[in-house]
Amino acid sequence: MLIRSYGGKAIYVEVLTPANQRPSQQTDFSVTGTLNSYQLNAQGRIGSISINQAVSTGVQTAVYSVDSSKLYISGDISLLTPGRTVELRGNNQLVNTIIIR
Repeated sequence: MLIRSYGGKAIYVEVLTPANQRPSQQTDFSVTGTLNSYQLNAQGRIGSISINQAVSTGVQTAVYSVDSSKLYISGDISLLTPGRTVELRGNNQLVNTIIIR
């Protein structure tokens, strides 16, 4: 959508992409916490990962699905152990990057 304004008021609006032709919605995310555990899928790759995150009421455990076909791991894989600080990045509710701190 293109909007032109004058004096704080819209004077021209142009729709650049019709709603039915809009690309799929992508939501990027990045979370940091301590590794709780991870599970392997049938191919022996990481299929899900669980981390503990500090929140105002204490500690919260969150489980994330992993896009194992596109997973990138930064850091020493031997340090991917419970209690280690990790950053998870992804989009569309799937983790595609694990950064081991």
